[in-house]
Amino acid sequence: MEYLKSFLQKEKSHFNRLDRQAQKLLGSITLYYFIGPIFGIFIDAFIWRQSHDPILVSFYNIILFIGIPIGFYLNGLLLRKYTPNILQFVGLFVGGLVVAILIFLPKLSYTSVMIYGLIDGIAGGLYWANRNLLTLKTTTSENRIYFSGIESIINTYSKILIPVLIGWFLILGTKTHLYSTIQGYKVIGVIMMFVICMAGFVMMTLRIKHASYQQLLLKTVSENWKKFRLLQIVLGFMQGITSVLPTLMVLILLGKEDTLGTIQSLSSILTAIVVYFLAKRLKVQHRVRLLEISFVLGLIGAVSFSIFYSGLGVLIFYAAQAIMQPFIWMATSSINYDLIDEDKNNETHYAYISDQELYLNGGRIAAITLFVIFIQLFSNETALRYTPLLFAFAQIFMQLLARSIDKKAS
Repeated sequence: MEYLKSFLQKEKSHFNRLDRQAQKLLGSITLYYFIGPIFGIFIDAFIWRQSHDPILVSFYNIILFIGIPIGFYLNGLLLRKYTPNILQFVGLFVGGLVVAILIFLPKLSYTSVMIYGLIDGIAGGLYWANRNLLTLKTTTSENRIYFSGIESIINTYSKILIPVLIGWFLILGTKTHLYSTIQGYKVIGVIMMFVICMAGFVMMTLRIKHASYQQLLLKTVSENWKKFRLLQIVLGFMQGITSVLPTLMVLILLGKEDTLGTIQSLSSILTAIVVYFLAKRLKVQHRVRLLEISFVLGLIGAVSFSIFYSGLGVLIFYAAQAIMQPFIWMATSSINYDLIDEDKNNETHYAYISDQELYLNGGRIAAITLFVIFIQLFSNETALRYTPLLFAFAQIFMQLLARSIDKKAS
């Protein structure tokens, strides 16, 4: 009992080091992560269930990633009149509403997917632009690794619980003959909107000094930022592949939404264990080492899946992904915010955030487009089986770029 008391006091002391506004931001992020899987794996699963077309799933994600940088630029204009917490809520609400409407559509087509994907992307751009901006403004270089670590832990714990609950709820209705899977999706959509309104209430309590960002595009940048642009392209390439492939792996090789949710939850347990013990111990000088570890894990996962191309391969791939993704996030986000902080002109800070998002989504679009090309040139199986290898080896370039940035920054 004394150990538990001491443990909780130590955790509270770590958390209290954060600014009050950063604590509130983490509160809104926590609520977002309760519904995050709906925006990610389950909307892809829904499109797959309705079409059984991997190209349509990929097309939705391509349009989504085209819309995100548009949302970032639009948000820069809106920041001249509205505060970032208001715009963050608007982006989340509109994005949730679009997903809910898509779920209620009786039939999907490339036209409907394009329209809703673009609106969802623009809304996502509003949400993430302001979330990134608020993170920049409420944290410092000294506590950003800790903030990102706690954020990763919250994300991980939500991924342990939420996907398995959603997945089994969607399939339970069919097994008990109480409701169809599609009706289950509709119920999830309504619950999602309720949680979004709760998150909006927390967002409205955020208070930071508001600035009108007149400069939305960067004119001149440092050598380090040029390298970071390349790093963002590589990171986006990796994220683009993993935004589509893991869901298709499970649905094609293993089962339905209940299996998808269970595997997502089990793999997240690994992340929770690893990240929890690392978050408080990591320092700025550990950033490159985190990327080195992630490369090894990514290679193991991709090679295993390509060799086995079975349920076992999917499980190994998911396990590797679950552990390595927080490593990449903690390392690259720390580099990102530190580079922005080097420019003492606050008027340029939002331009940096928009700039990095443009290159990030360029990499995402390139990755998914390449996957679609592989499907057209070869087959669904060949594309699904070997594309993860590109993702693994892309990490080499990200690691080299991060090392070069760290050397010049020190």
